[in-house]
Amino acid sequence: MKLKEENIKWIQEQCAMRCEQIGIQECPTLIFRRQDVLSKPQTVGRRNTSRYLGVCYRKHNLIFINIKSKYIKRLKGKGFGCAEETLIHELVHLRWDYIQHGRMFQKRIKDIFNGKWYPVKPGLELE
Repeated sequence: MKLKEENIKWIQEQCAMRCEQIGIQECPTLIFRRQDVLSKPQTVGRRNTSRYLGVCYRKHNLIFINIKSKYIKRLKGKGFGCAEETLIHELVHLRWDYIQHGRMFQKRIKDIFNGKWYPVKPGLELE
């Protein structure tokens, strides 16, 4: 998918909406280019971003969405290859650090897509 200004704007709007929906008070910083990941010192440890659709840097409230990945084909919708699903996936990592990939993780993503709201988690610490 091309890195167009309207695509970035749409993802940022979705991020704000989804953060409110799942109880994240402070929206994460979104980055979309590998160069931006490499330029940030806090991303040390997970810098080979070409193989990921998205990466959550929880301690720094930062999410990378690899919009230029050959696997991201659509902006909206569910399923692998969709920027919206990738964003929600990374937000789940940000909000619920104790949930590992698996059934519970996939259920949480599905519930968010289906409109379930979660209260703000008191004292949500990103460090």
